[in-house]
Amino acid sequence: MLASPFQFLLVFRPLIFLAARTHGGEIGIYWGFPESNTTLTTLNNTCNTRNFKVVSIAALSNFGNGTTPREDFGSSCNVATGGCKHLQHDIEHCQRMGIKVQLCVGGPTQNYTLADADEAHSLATYVYGVYLSGSGVDGPLGRVKLDGVDFYLRDNVSRTLETNIEAMAKFLKGYDEDILLSGSMRCDYILGNHLRRALERGLLDKVWPRFYDHTCKYNASQKEPFVSSVKTWTASLNASFYLGLPTRPDYPGRSGYIPPEQLKDALEIPEHSCKYAGVMLWNSHWDVKNDNYSTRIKPIVEATPDKPCITSLQLPISLTNHPTVPPFSNPEKTKQEEMASSSSPPLLPLLLLLGMFSALTAHASGKGIALYWGWHVNNITAAGIEMACKTGHFDQVNIAFLTDFGYGKPPTPDFGTGCDAPSGGCKYLQSEIEYCQSVNVKVLLSIGGFDATYQLPNEEEAHRLAAHVYDVYLSGYGVDEPLGKVKLDGVDFWINDTLSTAYWDVVAVDLKRYDEKVILTGSQACNHSLGVPDIPIYYALKTGLFSRVWARVFGNHYPCIYERGNTASFESAVRNWTTDFQGYVGDFRVAVDCHPKYIRGFIPPEEMEGALDIARKYPTYSGVAVWNRHWDVKYKEDQYAKWPYSETIYHHVQDSLEPDE
Repeated sequence: MLASPFQFLLVFRPLIFLAARTHGGEIGIYWGFPESNTTLTTLNNTCNTRNFKVVSIAALSNFGNGTTPREDFGSSCNVATGGCKHLQHDIEHCQRMGIKVQLCVGGPTQNYTLADADEAHSLATYVYGVYLSGSGVDGPLGRVKLDGVDFYLRDNVSRTLETNIEAMAKFLKGYDEDILLSGSMRCDYILGNHLRRALERGLLDKVWPRFYDHTCKYNASQKEPFVSSVKTWTASLNASFYLGLPTRPDYPGRSGYIPPEQLKDALEIPEHSCKYAGVMLWNSHWDVKNDNYSTRIKPIVEATPDKPCITSLQLPISLTNHPTVPPFSNPEKTKQEEMASSSSPPLLPLLLLLGMFSALTAHASGKGIALYWGWHVNNITAAGIEMACKTGHFDQVNIAFLTDFGYGKPPTPDFGTGCDAPSGGCKYLQSEIEYCQSVNVKVLLSIGGFDATYQLPNEEEAHRLAAHVYDVYLSGYGVDEPLGKVKLDGVDFWINDTLSTAYWDVVAVDLKRYDEKVILTGSQACNHSLGVPDIPIYYALKTGLFSRVWARVFGNHYPCIYERGNTASFESAVRNWTTDFQGYVGDFRVAVDCHPKYIRGFIPPEEMEGALDIARKYPTYSGVAVWNRHWDVKYKEDQYAKWPYSETIYHHVQDSLEPDE
């Protein structure tokens, strides 16, 4: 059901800030490697066109593994013989014109890597001393003082290089915080953003994802991949955003050229964001060869958009539809920026946004109950996975737990005493899992668990855990492992609250890189303070890769449990969770205990309506998760009711998902 304008105002009022634009975008360009720089495309002449505000000289493209850094600035000058030193005068000429001149590090070749932090430090020291310091070193480009460094990372670089590029960026900012750092990467935000860590740490000032060679390139007849990618980037950045584009239609391996007559239409997408800054072109040689492409697009790029830009916004699924966050419920979210204004928006911007987001819905529809199954409680006969799915009450089942990993230990499956995983006794569950999936119940592997018998002491352990989970439980390779030859739908992170925040985000990113369709969910105790990294998966949730999170409102030491007549702590916890991760996580559920004798925090069925009335106030609410199937069925067997606990609360959950009158 569509939200009314009044509902829209309630949901989005704190998150919207519209700003009038005072200028259009700008153009940057790569100059140098690997093309032949003819007289028309000398650096001096490139700047004299006055088309560009940024020039990236390509490239320092050979480094790492103990090799001496080597530059290749194109065939018009020979670095080895000192033949590129004359470019000092061109560079200084460009800088006097107000053009920022950067050194491109990397490039489309395979000739570079960084083996460790020491190599990152050495390369940063070399680049700073020779190109950035202004200390008078007579380097390959003469005695220059460039404005910054542009990291051009080819597709599919190693995680080691990705990590050490971040370290290099830190070293450069440590030498001089005013150094301009930018980055170029493929346009797929999840699979191609090899500068993610540097971006999240605020080290990059500008990014120009390459909207060519990939499915997210602009296509006038099929715009959705381009639109989705652009909106994901602009919603996720604390840096200026440029479209990376090729300058010729027939460049080998550079599909994605946008003819000038189509560029205005393409730019309307990024122009909605105040982070949009222009376009970055590859490269100057083909710019001139293609009838001065930059000159023809300059009026289009520099034109001031006639619509205000958005600085703080949650994009609904109908607009973003990003393929890497499976839409469990109606809204798909992008990363949340800081609240820019809490004042009520004026009528015109509100109507504008209502027109843009007409597909917004009020609450999720569907079953709205997820179930945990397994762990080391006795799985009684009536509590089987298949029987649970046959009830029709659940939309997700999390098999708990894969645990006891870290410090070199292989992960151990503990799926309950009803089957012995180490001896192969849980393989019969393959058929039950496949039944659940056949009736559209998502089945996930839950990693971690109550007991803190697992750790991620370093990034390498995180990589190993992700690889193991993917190969054994998610890949569909036919590996006959603890659950048989299964292909589960995703991974649930149930992490002990005493553990560190480190490296869970690495696991999440790796899993999405293996398969962008993998579903990620997370569970933590409810006691979370707004904006504070006080839960282990805080940074993982902030990656924007998780479809759902559930806060556990049960436990012996948690003040945020629901108590009738004293609901302030519960409501504060729900508010903190939904506010802090709105825009990062698809939807929010309340995780509840199923049995009054199990642990403190049990919510009797007759009080569930009151608890859910509080939770449903928040737009990302989508139901509950119950812990766990054993205690769910025991609730009936111990004669608390005629039915399992999940059945006694089912109608309350369904009522809570109905839109307000």
